[in-house]
Amino acid sequence: KQRTSQAFFRNAVLASYKYTCCITGLSIKETLIASHIKPWKDSANDEKANPSNGLCINAFHDRLFDRGLMTVTPD
Repeated sequence: KQRTSQAFFRNAVLASYKYTCCITGLSIKETLIASHIKPWKDSANDEKANPSNGLCINAFHDRLFDRGLMTVTPD
């Protein structure tokens, strides 16, 4: 089941990162995910589709991030 505004969120996040993974610099669009920084289930309604709550990240690192095995810091 697709979440409300999922397509908008994905397109906005990937475009804001110029279709490039923020971790590796990988730019193969098919491998990129618009990952929520604050998980969807924990987000307020106004955060869920907000592109500023997203990272453009490759699928491998997204899995690590989602499972708490890695983090991203401002620096």
